[in-house]
Amino acid sequence: AMSLKKYLAGIVLAAGVPMTASAAIVTLDGDWFDVKYDDAIVSLWGTPTLVGNELKFFPTEFKANSVNTSGANAMDFMPSTIALQIIADDGYFLTGADLDEGGDYFKFGGARSNVTISGELRMTSLSGPGGTVVDSIESSPAFPLPATLPFISQAWTAGASVSMTGQVTSANVTIQNLLAAWQFNDETGNGTFQGAFVEKKNVILAVGVAPIPEPATWAMMATGGILLGFGLRRSRS
Repeated sequence: AMSLKKYLAGIVLAAGVPMTASAAIVTLDGDWFDVKYDDAIVSLWGTPTLVGNELKFFPTEFKANSVNTSGANAMDFMPSTIALQIIADDGYFLTGADLDEGGDYFKFGGARSNVTISGELRMTSLSGPGGTVVDSIESSPAFPLPATLPFISQAWTAGASVSMTGQVTSANVTIQNLLAAWQFNDETGNGTFQGAFVEKKNVILAVGVAPIPEPATWAMMATGGILLGFGLRRSRS
């Protein structure tokens, strides 16, 4: 039987171990590649789904909201980055990725209220050639002042694209987003009510894949190149 001394020591030891939420690596099995991610870091993005070669997110809490009623300057800044590991199935390699995002926004109180979205799409090869390629996320169009009354939301879209070189069979992909909403004090100092709001509602990452050529195809291409070179030499003689 366990002695009382050992039992109490066990309680003390257990109490000294911090309890942390367990994180799990989730794997999505696609038609041409698998996607792995840590489910502890997708809170703002929502749980992704993989359809064909497209990884889709539908956020509900990814937003920046800035409102002031006192005439003071105010800003809300919401950054978030998600990391993915993409592994091509046997017989395929990764050629790059295209990112399309969208959501809505509104702003009121004059030209001193504004919103923006920025960030980057980054892809790093984990299998030999390819290195790291990066593209900035740009919104289209920019965020003009609404032509109608306040509180009527308008849609925005943004995108980025990266291409890999060589036959990359696995890569890390990170999507960084920066949402901001702000307003400055009215120039007259009369405390005009101002506000700005921007929200992300959909993210689609399309992963490019291509089949690895069969050895016979490579041999045929090499033979064709040799014959072409031989023909050119003869025509010059």
